[in-house]
Amino acid sequence: MMTRVFLAFGLAALLVSLAASGPSSRGLAAATLQETSPEQQLAEKYAPIAALREQEHACDRDGEGYFPAPVEIVLGNPDVTLRQEGVESVVLEGPTAQDLAGLDETHYLDFPGDPNRPGCTYETSFKLYADETGVQPTTYARVVTDRLRGKVVLQYWFWYYFNDWNNTHESDWEMVQLVFDAFSAEEALGLEPGAVGFAQHGGGELASWDDAKLGRDGDRIVVYPAAGSHGTYYGNELYIG
Repeated sequence: MMTRVFLAFGLAALLVSLAASGPSSRGLAAATLQETSPEQQLAEKYAPIAALREQEHACDRDGEGYFPAPVEIVLGNPDVTLRQEGVESVVLEGPTAQDLAGLDETHYLDFPGDPNRPGCTYETSFKLYADETGVQPTTYARVVTDRLRGKVVLQYWFWYYFNDWNNTHESDWEMVQLVFDAFSAEEALGLEPGAVGFAQHGGGELASWDDAKLGRDGDRIVVYPAAGSHGTYYGNELYIG
């Protein structure tokens, strides 16, 4: 069996939502995360560790050619273009986050390469961009508090440059979440999660905090992303169906 490389992700951003007072939210820049709010403490306490399948050589599709990265790797990138469905010409080259704000779902980013015939193009491009920008494995954290139901949901989102398995496509979001029976992040800090959910493409799988299948290093959960497709699993196994 191929070995796994364990990566402890850095927290790129924290998004806080208070469901009881409406969908208000605020983003915190990485530079301001030194402020140890209860939400930030909660996100850091349970920050996941990912076990990525190691490649034996470049473009080895039995291994993992990508790591969860910050989305900035494709924003403002001159090799990436903004396109719109039904429009043949390029809308914009090297679009930034500001350029994308407010656009409808007919707009999309187009990376170098053909996702229907990916070959080694996407992995090569990703590693080039990662080396040029010096990016590190990254996860995004989001805390949602539902004060009416007494639930705090802590989500970790992983962005991959390319899905290199089955329905190959550019950009790939996956996530895991922990649910606490609490009315605030501060209260959740003193509790164990009531449930843990791992997203697996169109579905998912739940576990209790003391479930034998849930890998943990102290309070930090261990996630096993499927090589190429990045669905999140509880173990280093071959899953079918």
